[in-house]
Amino acid sequence: MSGQGYRTTLGQEKGCFGSKSVADIDNWQQNNLPQMTIGFGADPFLLFEEIYQEALTQMGKSENRRDLKKYPEIFEYIG
Repeated sequence: MSGQGYRTTLGQEKGCFGSKSVADIDNWQQNNLPQMTIGFGADPFLLFEEIYQEALTQMGKSENRRDLKKYPEIFEYIG
């Protein structure tokens, strides 16, 4: 997940696998930072939609969900 000035990556360090969050701003302190969202399901399209919605909710950005955004009419005529 990325947000609140941080980006999270998965990787290995000293033989251990894990996640690491890095701030874009020096000396930035965040006490509660969601790093990743994990989900399981048979339908990959539904699964990614649910994971993305949960991630936005955990970051306090649930208003950014695609289903809540208005589709601009101009896009109906492009292409």
